[in-house]
Amino acid sequence: MGKVSRLSHKQIEAAIKRDELRDFIGEAQHWVKSHLENVLIGLVVAALLIFGGVYLLNSRADDAIKASIQLSAAEQQFSRALSTGDASAYDQAKAGYEQVRAGFDGRDEAVAAELGLANIAFNQGKLDEAKSAFERFSASHPSSALEPLAASGLAATLEAMGKLKEAADAYLALAARRPSSAVTAQSYFDAARCLEATKDAARLKQVVADLDKLDAEKGVPAALKSKLQALKKRV
Repeated sequence: MGKVSRLSHKQIEAAIKRDELRDFIGEAQHWVKSHLENVLIGLVVAALLIFGGVYLLNSRADDAIKASIQLSAAEQQFSRALSTGDASAYDQAKAGYEQVRAGFDGRDEAVAAELGLANIAFNQGKLDEAKSAFERFSASHPSSALEPLAASGLAATLEAMGKLKEAADAYLALAARRPSSAVTAQSYFDAARCLEATKDAARLKQVVADLDKLDAEKGVPAALKSKLQALKKRV
């Protein structure tokens, strides 16, 4: 619509002081008439923007609910597959995760579904596929809260492939990041398992020392304390 300076407060006062009120009102009326269509269009556009904003908020809320429900259904199937080994449950979980990933791109649920697909590949013994999926996840979502789980999954995949030194390195790299006390402690224990298998006594002792330090600073989770004591006896 452009800037119409003649309608400013200061210029209205100036027009009155110069006894040009009649001319000013005439000009104002002319401006209103000539711009009335634009004013009405502006009001319609504003109304549409408000309606669109409300619709978008409602749509996003609906998407969040749908995404959460579909992700939960996929995770339930995956849990059933893990407990029973049912191949059809794996298939249903995979289909569910793929649906969430494709239908809700950019949402946290889609990110979780992507990690779920990597976990399915690992649990089905498709190690090359799992390795690529975990690596792709970490590269695509480096700041995600789920990324440490992908890093752990990659280390576990390397271990399952028999690449124990690489697996130990991956577990220790994750532990060094200190994502959380539970994940950190578990990563140290996973690394210790690989180091024991490769008879790397020096690095194994260092892992025990790191676990002792972690236990003193933050406390090793209660479920792992007995494992720590047993590990100390073997070293």
